[in-house]
Amino acid sequence: MKILIYTHEYPPFLGGLATTSSKLAFGISNSGHEVSVLAPGYCSDDKNYDSKADFNTIRMSGLTKNHGIPSPIKETAGFFSLKRAISKLNPDLMLLVTREAHAAAGMLSGLPSKIITRVAGYEAIGYLSSKKFINKLIAIPMKKIYLKSSKIISPSESTKELLIEAGIAGKKIQVIYNGVNKDLIYQKQNHEAIKIIKEKLKIKDSERVILTVSRVVKGKGQEAVIKILPGILKKQPNTKYIIVGHGSHENYLRELAKRSGIDNYVIFAGPVPNSEVINYYDLCDLFVLPNITIKEKENI
Repeated sequence: MKILIYTHEYPPFLGGLATTSSKLAFGISNSGHEVSVLAPGYCSDDKNYDSKADFNTIRMSGLTKNHGIPSPIKETAGFFSLKRAISKLNPDLMLLVTREAHAAAGMLSGLPSKIITRVAGYEAIGYLSSKKFINKLIAIPMKKIYLKSSKIISPSESTKELLIEAGIAGKKIQVIYNGVNKDLIYQKQNHEAIKIIKEKLKIKDSERVILTVSRVVKGKGQEAVIKILPGILKKQPNTKYIIVGHGSHENYLRELAKRSGIDNYVIFAGPVPNSEVINYYDLCDLFVLPNITIKEKENI
């Protein structure tokens, strides 16, 4: 079967949807299907990443990247790229990942008869149920593609409920939780790599490490950890909090840590490649990801 995976977030960009899109592409390709990926272009590293795959990757204009300031330009650029890809590839099935892909596909006629759409809570609250005029307009083609989809994949029961509340039929929504690479569980610790990280971040062997790995945005909850860290330090003064990832909330968190007098205990490690993030999990004593619900924002 010829399958086209259309996404607006893909490696070498580091993010949850980029990882999801990549894992889907490699997994489906390894199952014997003929896979093509339509994804944004980022930088010179695109070719290096794409060369590792045994499937075709079509890079779109950098205008389609799923980060930065929200803009209809992304959907418009994606629309024309998708139209060309469908004409060239004539896929039997199309798998849509990311909101921009949903909107762009919903504006296009002549789509494959089988469409599977992967959704998140933000599509429901931020667009389908939004009161903002521009978001309501963008929601029109999004809802159109949800109605056309043979199946809608939700990563959680709560996201499924949000979609049902937004008017999407529950019978076509299937919950499939995000998977975990077994290497994250069974891989032996790389003590040399952990040592290098500790030296780089100036962490002593005697110190306890709290870790969050995520985009640095409001909904991921790093702020909550920073706010309770002073209390933790009173009981456990040899504690450091490492934040792996990057995003729009970083400057605010840095200022919050400084105002709280704990900036020396909060370490912003920046983005880390998926192949290396296992070493951060291995060096930490406690992993924390206190997601919060922000109904008008991203990351439900």
